[in-house]
Amino acid sequence: MQFFIYANFQIKNINMKKLLLVIIYVLCLVSNVKSQDTCFTKKQIVNIYNNIRVLEYNDSIQKQLISQYKFQEHDYRNLRTMDSTTIAGQVIQVENLQQNCKDLKEICKQVTPAWYERPLFVIILTSISTVFVLRAL
Repeated sequence: MQFFIYANFQIKNINMKKLLLVIIYVLCLVSNVKSQDTCFTKKQIVNIYNNIRVLEYNDSIQKQLISQYKFQEHDYRNLRTMDSTTIAGQVIQVENLQQNCKDLKEICKQVTPAWYERPLFVIILTSISTVFVLRAL
């Protein structure tokens, strides 16, 4: 029986890695027969052990990266919520300003005097009436 171990396999669970390591050691100890097909050499066992350590190290780095990405995602979600709140507040502020503009236009219409109340009209009217009065005398 011959076992093939590939260095590029990935096991996600650490317990599975340890179990695989124990199984390999047990197989090597149990099959201490002088047959080349059933036993690993010491060099192969050291290589397997080193490969497993490298995989565990890579797994720990990936876990750290995943936790950092989760933290970053959480920050982005908070920023998105704050931006949405700010935008909603600004939309309300724009609506209030538009309503203020409409109110000010309405006030300007009410404050602006009618055509017959303007000073120019009064001056012209008094001038014409004065001219007629002076001619009549």
